[in-house]
Amino acid sequence: VAPASPAAPVEAEAAVTARTTAAQPVAAETAPTTEFVGPVSAAPQQPALTWPVSGTAGVDSSRPFNWSRVPWATNYWLTIGTTEGGSDILNTGPLPAGQTSFAALPPFPPGVPLHARLLTSDGKDWTYADIIFTAAGR
Repeated sequence: VAPASPAAPVEAEAAVTARTTAAQPVAAETAPTTEFVGPVSAAPQQPALTWPVSGTAGVDSSRPFNWSRVPWATNYWLTIGTTEGGSDILNTGPLPAGQTSFAALPPFPPGVPLHARLLTSDGKDWTYADIIFTAAGR
């Protein structure tokens, strides 16, 4: 059995109605129909790096990394490495929930694809968003 394709994204607080109407006994294949009404909330907003974004070339470590803030975060954690999920270049440790940038970046190796991971905690679990970028040449 093939997995179902993902549903289209739902706008936050989209109007949805739920009304079921009994079908008239006209044909055996006629069945009740359902129409949805009422508010539906989308999945919680996820943080993302806003500088640099994935695919950016010429990233200079003198410019701070920035990310979007989410209201449910209790901590952020930024790593940069030469492999996906790696932290051989930077490992900030936990950062406060109100922080949305990090400026104390080490020099990046020029021309090498680098991986940044922004981890976000809700106080219980950690989620993350990855990007790949290339450092500026020296």
